[in-house]
Amino acid sequence: MKTRTSLFARLGDERGSFILLGAVSLVAVFCFASFAIDAGCILTAKNQLQSAVDASALAAASGLTFSQGEALQRGVANSNRNLVLGRPLALEGSEIAFLDEKTVRVSAERDVPLFFAKILGLNTSRIRAEATATLGNRDIMVTFDRSGTMDDDTVNPKVPQPITDTKTAAKTFVDLVAANTYVSDRIGLVSYSTTATLNLQLCRDFSVVKNRIDSYTADGYTNIGQAIEYSNNHLLQNNETRTFKTQILLSDGMANRPGTGLPTNPTAINYAYANAQIAADHFIKIYTISLGDETDWTLMTRIADMTNGKHYHAPTAADLGAIFNEIAGRIPCILIR
Repeated sequence: MKTRTSLFARLGDERGSFILLGAVSLVAVFCFASFAIDAGCILTAKNQLQSAVDASALAAASGLTFSQGEALQRGVANSNRNLVLGRPLALEGSEIAFLDEKTVRVSAERDVPLFFAKILGLNTSRIRAEATATLGNRDIMVTFDRSGTMDDDTVNPKVPQPITDTKTAAKTFVDLVAANTYVSDRIGLVSYSTTATLNLQLCRDFSVVKNRIDSYTADGYTNIGQAIEYSNNHLLQNNETRTFKTQILLSDGMANRPGTGLPTNPTAINYAYANAQIAADHFIKIYTISLGDETDWTLMTRIADMTNGKHYHAPTAADLGAIFNEIAGRIPCILIR
């Protein structure tokens, strides 16, 4: 009897121990799970903060070509649109610093509210992110249509022909690039009609660039594909650090060479697309300009879309100035750390 009573007593003690151990284990699991939730929240907030700071740095850098005030305004405005745990980043002016005339740094610290860590007296965790952005240099190939439809002043010297206004707009673009002291852009020239020609290698001798543009005359068919190919080849031979590769492709007609057929033909179109794909594969951005109403909008738009560029339409050559002015201002920005 005594033995049986002792056995029940031991069983009762062991059951009590298991219950106690289970309770302690549940508390431990709860604590670990709670801290894991807080840690996940901190990690999410840090990633969101870094993304928001990166975006604000790039936005601020894009305004440096105007003024530091414009850069500051763009950086703050961008931060108000980017959320960290559901709340705008909302940068203060003191969190944006200008390292030089083309470089900006954004630094931000924020408190992340904690939930379960409060039982240990921890209400928040401090996180920090930093990003530095700078204006990038561009290698720009101006790809000029000199096919017969561009005409020439020799046809009727008293009436400005498309090629005259186009040359004027292109030279104004060169002047805009030359006037920008924030970056060191280079310009090269490819022109095309029945075939394409590399007229000038990338350089910063802008007077030579304008003189070469002035020498263009119009004649022949329209070989858009070879124009892109020649521009690609020259850009890919030059691998400057932090330099963005760009083409400005202008046409007043339709791709009709190589191959036969007018006003266009599949061989010429596919040739243009193939070389645009090569540009896209090598991160060469192409801005396309359709001059007049006899252009292949589908071709020019698709080339721009394939290369992450933009398609513009100029009803007349006199409308090119505003387009070239906008492209000149599209100076890319890059995160450097």
